[in-house]
Amino acid sequence: MSSIINVTRSLMMILLLISGGSLSGFAQDEHTVLLYTFESGAGKTVKDLSGNKNDGELMGPKWGEGNPGGGLTFGGNAPRDFVEIPDSESLDLVEGLTVEMWLYLDAWSTAGGTGATKETTIGVNLVEIRLYFV
Repeated sequence: MSSIINVTRSLMMILLLISGGSLSGFAQDEHTVLLYTFESGAGKTVKDLSGNKNDGELMGPKWGEGNPGGGLTFGGNAPRDFVEIPDSESLDLVEGLTVEMWLYLDAWSTAGGTGATKETTIGVNLVEIRLYFV
């Protein structure tokens, strides 16, 4: 079974090492394991530009406007709105981790929301937007 990276609420963009804009705004290097710019704006696949082939499949979110070139709109239909990324050895992180995201929230939920998960018991809670990795 694949690991699911679950992104919910009104988030525009996702997980791990993500560019907040175009590739020119992100210094990609050999340590980048996942890179989404969300600029394609069409189809059901989110292309991983890191070279690791960690393409994601849209499971509910819609393409929308983003900063600067595109984004995803999550309608708050948790757990039905997410991007599924198949499990990959490149996502089995054993050392340091850097997460970059650009988010736009239409409203702040007091119920919380999961920004991204790789199902484990280790996690970080960043003010109601939760990120979980191993």
